Amino acid sequence: MLRLLFILSVLSAAANGSQYGGWSGLSGKKTGFFHVERLDGRWWCIDPTGAAFFAIGTDHVNYNVHWCEALGYAPYAQNIRKKYNNDESAWAKSATDRLKQWNFNVLGANNSPSTRNRGMAYMGFLGMGSEYAGKDSIVEKVYWTGFPNVFNPAFAEFCRQKADKECAPAKDDPWLFGWFIDNELEWFGKGGGDVGIATEAVKLPATHEAKKALVELLKGKYSDIGKFNSAWGTSFGSWDDALGSVAWNEKANEKVTADKLEFVRLCADRYFAIATAAIRKADPNHMIIGCRFAGNAPPIWDIAGKYCDIVSLNYYGQVDLDTLKPINLVEDLTRWHKDAKRPLMLTEWSFPALDAGLPSKHGAGMRVRTQADKAKCFEVYQKTFFRLPFMVGSDYFMWVDEPVLGIAKTFPEDSNYGLVDVNDDPWKLFTEAVTRVNAQAYQIHSGKTSELSIESPDPRTLKIRNTGVVSAKTSLSIRIDGKDSEWTVSVPARGESIVEADVPPGVHYLEAAVDPEGKLVEINRGDNRLAKMVYVSEGAASRGKAIIGVLASSESVVSVPLSRLPKNSGLRLLDSAGKEIPAEVFDLDGSRTITPADELIFQAQPSPKPAAIYVDFNSNSAKLVTARTVESFDLSGKLRLAKNTGSGTAIDLVEMGGIHMGSFEVLMQQVAGGTWWQRPNKVKSIRLWEGSLIKRVEIIMSNTEGLTYDATYAFEFYPDRQWFAARFLSLTNTDSRPWTLGSYFYYPLSAIGGDSKDDDADPPGAGGVAAWTNAKVGAAYGIIARPATGVQVYFWKDEAGGEHSDARAQIDKPLKPGETCLGKTPPAYIFCASTKHDPQPWRSIELGIESLPKWEVFKP
Repeated sequence: MLRLLFILSVLSAAANGSQYGGWSGLSGKKTGFFHVERLDGRWWCIDPTGAAFFAIGTDHVNYNVHWCEALGYAPYAQNIRKKYNNDESAWAKSATDRLKQWNFNVLGANNSPSTRNRGMAYMGFLGMGSEYAGKDSIVEKVYWTGFPNVFNPAFAEFCRQKADKECAPAKDDPWLFGWFIDNELEWFGKGGGDVGIATEAVKLPATHEAKKALVELLKGKYSDIGKFNSAWGTSFGSWDDALGSVAWNEKANEKVTADKLEFVRLCADRYFAIATAAIRKADPNHMIIGCRFAGNAPPIWDIAGKYCDIVSLNYYGQVDLDTLKPINLVEDLTRWHKDAKRPLMLTEWSFPALDAGLPSKHGAGMRVRTQADKAKCFEVYQKTFFRLPFMVGSDYFMWVDEPVLGIAKTFPEDSNYGLVDVNDDPWKLFTEAVTRVNAQAYQIHSGKTSELSIESPDPRTLKIRNTGVVSAKTSLSIRIDGKDSEWTVSVPARGESIVEADVPPGVHYLEAAVDPEGKLVEINRGDNRLAKMVYVSEGAASRGKAIIGVLASSESVVSVPLSRLPKNSGLRLLDSAGKEIPAEVFDLDGSRTITPADELIFQAQPSPKPAAIYVDFNSNSAKLVTARTVESFDLSGKLRLAKNTGSGTAIDLVEMGGIHMGSFEVLMQQVAGGTWWQRPNKVKSIRLWEGSLIKRVEIIMSNTEGLTYDATYAFEFYPDRQWFAARFLSLTNTDSRPWTLGSYFYYPLSAIGGDSKDDDADPPGAGGVAAWTNAKVGAAYGIIARPATGVQVYFWKDEAGGEHSDARAQIDKPLKPGETCLGKTPPAYIFCASTKHDPQPWRSIELGIESLPKWEVFKP
């Protein structure tokens, strides 16, 4: 215990290790400037005094943000000028004092010069590529950043002048952390995927240096134009013809993609080589901290790592708020670091909350409902950055909220990203969590933590593991069927403790939490909780029978895959009194017999504690429900779902109480030398199961144009519900060419009251919920996608008023011709609701879905 207290006391004093906020517990080289080193298998920044440093920053700590086109001024800037009597120095002191109090140690992108020299390091921003793209580009700079013509000799001279002007004067400043070259250049062109820059280069005139460079690259790969034509599917008479053509109409194949990618890598190498050489000549002392990739980038990470000290990227992902785990974040960062072979820094990430009084309809990031959820997401992401051995920094986006009326027509962001609001007042609950989490940076990055988890290897045993190197003494709460008890447990470092719970015979719902108040320093708290159905043998009463434990808060339908039960030909359900429970089996495999591929359907009755359903295999009373192949369907209940055309639309009509709500479509993102978003154009087959409790529809939809496929979706219709379940089952590549399934979509398109013009996205996507609403009709049509579906939800309208019901699951699965990708996640729920008496009716629907019966199978 004394050793533990010593470690904690050292780590808690880490922020006082140096004047720059470095940690005295680990030292690197003392160079007088920030740099990076790999110590004990982990990457670290090292501050000018030689102390280990993890960069914890936030963006846009700026006296002049954010301009609002609709107002004609920047509301935050106007408010702080009033608050601080036009004294920018007073504002800067207040801002930096608060940031240090919240345990930030660096000022991220777009910081005001007035905030510097106040005890925080700062990051410099150059914008070399984007600025030059406004003069000469490969990818035109329109509303965004473009991509510069790196083949024009003038680009190198521009970078040299830029570096001499901005970098040289700061070369001796020890508080300068490093230089960003750019922010979110259009590395994918105008939506062209990994080879987008090459696709844009093809469109350039013959006089353009990039077009010449592309043709010269291809001439070096193919000995004559004929071989090139054969590979690319073109018909040029000469290389000059190719140079002069702005529409090559090339094939989509692996060879074309590889050639285009080689050109993209050539562009990347020239960009990084030219820009970094100019910076280092003007300022040999400071780090070059990347170009802030916009999330993913083409396979050029190794090139960025070749030239940069740190590779930086912006990443707006998702958090599973049920398990407190980031979705895909660790896998993505690990893959990019492996390619870059340099330390990484996340330079934008955020989770706007919808309780801030802002629309939060525009801009990146998973929307959450409350500041409390925002704090949870912050903790999950920030701790993930702290724990990964190749991460050296994190810049949260951002200091202040955006204007309620948005920034501009071409940049309409209006979201609650801020640590402070537009009046300069902190979001108290959120910043309290930020302060607590940021303080743990050095303890987590050095690996000096407890790491608890809880499991139940048998119904009466709780095992608390500690995989960390710091022992822990903490509380343990146990609830059995709603009855609570409290324990204190001590868990040694890299050890475990066992607690025996008093669980009586029968089926019970066991909940337990170790360190429920989160007092320990841990990386992942998502595995500190356990909630499961358990069964303790009742002796002869259950002998030879499987038991289905069911906990239902209301009368609800239960679906159990028969693969979860023992393989037997008979099937009869009995309650605890021996009374038979009506049951149906949906014949999903079409065998007309009960098999493990089928689904058991029965109705559960509400109960405050789990009920035991006994499965008797010695007789059979379950009704087998077989499918009919149909041309159309029309299902009616609280909702009406109808399919009456041969189009590729899955459900032509969704109605609620006679009100036209919209349709339901599916969509696939396909990648093969470019990126396409393709809807099916016809329905291949429809199978319908009509049970007494639910109806099930399985539709195979085909796309017969471009890169072809067959996609199968299933829908479960509950007559007494305001929602139906939708599930992606499979996709088969029916094309002769390989391609990658980037994402599959659930796509509810609204036309509430018969027209979509007045439909608006509200909420656009928060916690997996999005809806189209119509105030005149007083109705909403949307989707609820639980975290386990892996579906990211965001609804929006483009400038032309077109709806984008983006509810997508990212797959990135390469498919050979004839290969099939199977869906393995729970369903999403498509709902309709009235907004006349409740402006947010999706919340009650979501709570109803969350309270669907919990069940578990216990085999004899």
